[in-house]
Amino acid sequence: MTLEAKDIIAGHYYRAAKPRKCLDGGYNDRGVLWINDRHDKVQYDGPAVATGRHYPTIPMEKFLKWVGSEITKEQYMNTTGDKS
Repeated sequence: MTLEAKDIIAGHYYRAAKPRKCLDGGYNDRGVLWINDRHDKVQYDGPAVATGRHYPTIPMEKFLKWVGSEITKEQYMNTTGDKS
């Protein structure tokens, strides 16, 4: 299932189309913090964002190329390596 801009929701969590392992044992998932009014920019947080760094804001088009699926908060917080 391919996600579209209308499917991306602030406060929800997403897994990459090609997930990569992070040092904490989890994946490079992203939690969407903010979407602008025109729905063409996304700000996110995730394990790949270094501590103390500003949260990245990227074009929605770039986020849609990265995203594979929506995941639950429990899957986002899971660091056991379970890809489900």
